[in-house]
Amino acid sequence: MADGIVCVPMKLDAFLLNPSTCNAWPRATLAPITQPNYTFLRLDANYIQPDVLPHIDLHGAANVDSNDRITDLGRGDLRNHRIGVYLHWILPRVYRTGTAATGYDSFGAPKDPSGELARRAAAGYPSAAPSSTSNVDQQSIVFRNTPNRWLVIRRLQMLTVKPPVAQKRLKPFHAFLVESDRLQNIQTLDNSVDLQVDVTPFINGYDANLNNPDGLAGQAEIFIGNTFQDALNVPSLGGVPWKEQDVTRVPVSVLNSSNHLFPDYVPHNGSVFSMLDDFTYLPDDKPGTKPTKLQSATASYQVIGWHSDKNIADDPFFIDPNLTNPPTRNSRLGTNKMVLSTKVSSPQNVTDWLSQTTSARTLCHGSMYSVEYSLTDPPKIIAADALGNLLSKAAPVAVGTTPLDSVLSFVGAHIKLGDTDDNENILFKDLKALQTLLLKQEETTDNQYEANDILSAHNYAPAKNSGFSWHLSGQNPEGKPTQPTPAQLSLLTELNVLQEALDLATRDLRLERWNLWSLWWKYYSQRPTESAANPPAHPENEAQSKLVVDLGNKVTDLQQQVNNKAAALKVCEKGARNRFYSLRDPTLLVSGISSPWPTDFTDNLLVRLGSQIVAPLSVPVGAPNDWSQFGTFVDQVHSAAILPNTALQDAAKRLMIEFFELHPLDPLETFTSSVKGSDVGVVTPLYHDQGGDIKLGPRDTWGSIQPWFPLFLEWEVHYYHIPFEKWNFEQVDAPDSGATRTRYGIQPEVDLDDPKEPHPIKENVRTLSGRVLILPQPSFSLKNTIDQLVLSTSKGVLLSALKINAGDDPATVQAELDAISDTISELPFLSAPMDGFTSHLLTQAQGAHIKPGKRMPGQALAVLPSAIGDDRVFDKNVVSQMGNETGNTPYANQVTFGDMPYSPFKPVTHGQFCFTKLNIIDKFGQAVSAINPANLTPKPLYPVISEYYHPQQLPLATGAIVPNPNVVVKGDPDGRCRFVQIPPNINQDARVNAVFLTRDEPTAAQPLPPWRPALEWESPIWGWMVVNYVEEGVQFFLPDGTFYREVRLGGVKGTTEPPKWKPFGQPANGQVTPLGTSQLDSLLKKFDKDPNYLRDFIAVINLGLDAVPAAPTDYANYLPAIIGKPLALVNTGWSLELATDPLTNQSFQSLDRPVEKAVLDYKFPLRLGDPDRVFDGLIGFYEGTKNTYNPKTQISQGPVLGAELSLDYLYTHFIPTKVSGTSIKAIDEDNSTHFISLQPYKLNNHIVLTDTPEDLHAQHNSQYQVVGAIIDPYTSLHGYTGVQPITSLKLPAWSVQLALKRMTAFFTLGPLLITTPNPQTRYDPTLTISQTALPVRVPSIKAGTNATAVPGTGIPIPAMQTADWQWLQPYFVDDGTGTGKKTTQWNGLGVEPLENSAKLQDGPYTAVEGYLQLKQPLDGEGMAPVNA
Repeated sequence: MADGIVCVPMKLDAFLLNPSTCNAWPRATLAPITQPNYTFLRLDANYIQPDVLPHIDLHGAANVDSNDRITDLGRGDLRNHRIGVYLHWILPRVYRTGTAATGYDSFGAPKDPSGELARRAAAGYPSAAPSSTSNVDQQSIVFRNTPNRWLVIRRLQMLTVKPPVAQKRLKPFHAFLVESDRLQNIQTLDNSVDLQVDVTPFINGYDANLNNPDGLAGQAEIFIGNTFQDALNVPSLGGVPWKEQDVTRVPVSVLNSSNHLFPDYVPHNGSVFSMLDDFTYLPDDKPGTKPTKLQSATASYQVIGWHSDKNIADDPFFIDPNLTNPPTRNSRLGTNKMVLSTKVSSPQNVTDWLSQTTSARTLCHGSMYSVEYSLTDPPKIIAADALGNLLSKAAPVAVGTTPLDSVLSFVGAHIKLGDTDDNENILFKDLKALQTLLLKQEETTDNQYEANDILSAHNYAPAKNSGFSWHLSGQNPEGKPTQPTPAQLSLLTELNVLQEALDLATRDLRLERWNLWSLWWKYYSQRPTESAANPPAHPENEAQSKLVVDLGNKVTDLQQQVNNKAAALKVCEKGARNRFYSLRDPTLLVSGISSPWPTDFTDNLLVRLGSQIVAPLSVPVGAPNDWSQFGTFVDQVHSAAILPNTALQDAAKRLMIEFFELHPLDPLETFTSSVKGSDVGVVTPLYHDQGGDIKLGPRDTWGSIQPWFPLFLEWEVHYYHIPFEKWNFEQVDAPDSGATRTRYGIQPEVDLDDPKEPHPIKENVRTLSGRVLILPQPSFSLKNTIDQLVLSTSKGVLLSALKINAGDDPATVQAELDAISDTISELPFLSAPMDGFTSHLLTQAQGAHIKPGKRMPGQALAVLPSAIGDDRVFDKNVVSQMGNETGNTPYANQVTFGDMPYSPFKPVTHGQFCFTKLNIIDKFGQAVSAINPANLTPKPLYPVISEYYHPQQLPLATGAIVPNPNVVVKGDPDGRCRFVQIPPNINQDARVNAVFLTRDEPTAAQPLPPWRPALEWESPIWGWMVVNYVEEGVQFFLPDGTFYREVRLGGVKGTTEPPKWKPFGQPANGQVTPLGTSQLDSLLKKFDKDPNYLRDFIAVINLGLDAVPAAPTDYANYLPAIIGKPLALVNTGWSLELATDPLTNQSFQSLDRPVEKAVLDYKFPLRLGDPDRVFDGLIGFYEGTKNTYNPKTQISQGPVLGAELSLDYLYTHFIPTKVSGTSIKAIDEDNSTHFISLQPYKLNNHIVLTDTPEDLHAQHNSQYQVVGAIIDPYTSLHGYTGVQPITSLKLPAWSVQLALKRMTAFFTLGPLLITTPNPQTRYDPTLTISQTALPVRVPSIKAGTNATAVPGTGIPIPAMQTADWQWLQPYFVDDGTGTGKKTTQWNGLGVEPLENSAKLQDGPYTAVEGYLQLKQPLDGEGMAPVNA
């Protein structure tokens, strides 16, 4: 039945190739065919190369006579066979989407492979190991095999066939048959086969001969694909229609050719996913008559593809009948990212079909109408020519950090030049408004600044695996993480220490596997031929192999220990640690190119059932012109039984009839389709032109337009390395935002092109190059991001940001929002990362190359015996230890550097580059160039450069109108800039570790406990401070909010420091330890000795409080008018950690040239805080003392108690106008001396093997640069390095809330003259003030005590809300020890309002002095301290 068939649409494209396609720059030309050279897979130093696909050479491509794609350069003859129409069908997304699993559970233990096999089987992916799970690699990506049979139907418009005599020699309809999976060897191909067009080079990983030493050498002779020129009359079969034959075949997927261009680049997939129609015919039937070519004709094509019966399990709708719980067809539709049209005549039939659990068959199909072939003339419209002309004149190229950054930079620059239209201007403003909303959906300026900073993190690529940490599950009602029992704490600590060691060893293992692979590559890329007989000794190979084995064993052992500890702890969960990052390669944007991929390519694919095909059961009687013969042709194809079963044959027949029904009318044709445009429950194919929908563009009508489908981009640059000493880490103004950014720039006094420089920078130059695919994702992902933002953002915020009037008609508002998304889809740009840029600076190459292992889809890596070599320097065990780490290849001796005096290896990038080549190649081989490839000295390309990459400017020269950029090679006119500046960045994964630090209590065994990161349930605060505006003083509190001491300006010494704890009682013994107060005591001593220090300190705090955000609503609104907002005192630790050991030079050609600076020798400044950003909470900081670690004793020690911080200088952004002393230092002085210095570190992998996890943990902690910070407790502290994303620290909310529940505001008052009863006669020992208990709510306190005093008995206070306050009265009383000594105690007394009018009151008069205390704590919950 036809409804057992799923019709899957494909986009079909047709390209005309003839001599007119070769044109001189700047027009598009025809790229010579550069196929994968599989001879580079041989283990021979004369052949082995890092990439089997070299860059395309366009130097001679402009002329027909020198372009070897169309001319045989050896004989000078035109390659007539290659002239014709090239058809290419774009594989549906179901064949381009792979699947893989992590292979590990949440505890890090390997999963049972049988579960992953079952999941893949349910999803319809091919089984990796049907009889065993021992060889399954769950992390290996598996792709579906593609259809392997393609029926191509051609219809000629006979009236257009020239010469006219050929009309009698040709039939209007013809069928070709393509076998994609047919494997052929060069010895079996006859001389008529064009190896570059008619077949496809292929790596046969399925060939058993690869297990032989000579297997790799024969790869250059293996091809796949075969086109039968007449599917209804195959000469090799005796003139009968094509049928399946028993020949050698291989599975074909988008990746198993080891060529990433394979599925879409026509010169690499001939007779597999493309076909040449050469329009040849026999002029007569005389013996020996040679075929000749038509001069011109108009043709239409249809392609139908399916999986052969032997490969039925590859069909996306094959459902294994042996599955215990087979999926429904509806489920399989979802897995395949497909949807079924709801426009059907029998909905119940569709419902029944969807619910079935039996297999269906896939029939792919696509059409292209009215293709105009000519032997000599070009198409009327050549889209690529327009781009070529644009590139040569305007150079519409931009370089940014991300696709969005590139787009905004490009459009913004052109708006300034006034060469954009209104729609582009509006779109640019909309994108700028939406850019920050992508991350911060609020409207305030401060939030927009914050979003800009967060967006800068997108400049960096996160590492795949940055490690894990373990936590106890759950939290208490106040949000505090679960505090473990002593036994749990011990287990959790051990678990995290083990996990940290495991993560470190795992990362080291990956690097050392690559280093082992590097030795393999270096050996075979330079092995002398005589070494096979007498293999030399290579002790470094054995040592590296042993290191890999030892690390692998270490990882296995640590993983087992982690699993055991996690199982013992039970109530724990695993989370990701802070990520490692590295700077992304620059993103290149080329404007003027719309994405060639169908705009709906990434949507769920609209498929049809057989009953939904737009076709009657037969070709209608009276079909016009030569269509009248189509019915007979369709019957011939159907009766030939080319497709494997009746259902497929019937569906294919209806698709062919649909091909007729939907054809555009020929000239003078008046035929009316019987179904076209009718509503009979049928659905037109997805890629059929839908009557003028310009958003979709031409889908299946050629329209006299030569297609332009840019597929990949090849670039080349000259990179100049600028010494690190010539850079400044500074704040600069960010264009168009009004904000500042902290970034690297060239020092103002440095001229990079100074001829007096003894070692000119221009001598330290590298040539870098790369190739990037142009995929559908970049532009689509931007559109999807904007669409998601529109859906998730509140309408009010969105309309405000976009300046849309919310009062407009709802339909109008929605139309404006939709227009943004639609306009993005129509943006004429393509963007791609410059992949390989960083790899080259690390002396590593990217590309497809020989590897010593082979991987069948879904299976584990197997050693390739023929890749071991006959000298056995690397045996099977050693090769297997390399695992999957065989991606990039080392330079070895394959890249030369001439007489360059510098090392090509750059562990840290800091320099500038300019383009020397930029070629865009489309899938048919059309090429356009931004720089004329025929010129030996290319003219400069001036790209638009984003703010992040833009060089600084030199001072304006005398007589100049615009300043020139500070670049390594001057001479560009009118301030133009060809150079892109890459600020300093580490060329391997690294991370800034930022933590709150704490210390354990001293013990006899450890009198100087080391710093360690605070645990999640530990408060990282070592003190609180509150400014007392009334008395020009500062009150200090312990971490839990207990009052400790106050220091005030005034007195004989200039400062006054009342006794500790007063007016409250001292906490009981054991509640406060020396560790808990040592840092506060040290700071208070500084204030006590230097009143200027205290005065400046208070001024800094006041300025800082003006800059940080207002307190949240749970902090009493009126408190800042009386006292300052509480500020937290914390110890923080900062370090810069490399993910692996420092990478090393991989070039043999430069070992005599030392690296200018090793990565571990760099010292990167860390800038803490930013006064321009209100979302930063730093007020100031003190430098601290690090741990010391003795590697011999493996003992780590912290600083002496009280000496943790160097308190001589407070570094801050908030410098008062008048400074009284010398203890306040500005962070941002010109010389930048007050930045924290971070030096990269990495614990050597040999230490990982020998030291215990506890020792490794101690060594990590010893790397923290200690900083004591004064911060706003509600706001994050930010650290800026310029080499990593902005790092932030924020106090846990629960630690702030718990402290504020205890803290209250109070200040001295008096002497006051009162007439109420003398307080000194009212001392009550039961009402002393204590801090041993949390405050209680006011309603629970008896009237007349802490509540409002009974009239006439309280302390009269003018103009205050007396219900909020109480009076703390001091009493000098016996201390209760029996010695007769006196002590000061305090009672809390009520207060009452004092009338403001002047009047005499009756005596007696009493002078009192004490504290006025706010009864509610600082969290604003209306609570007062307990009277003990």
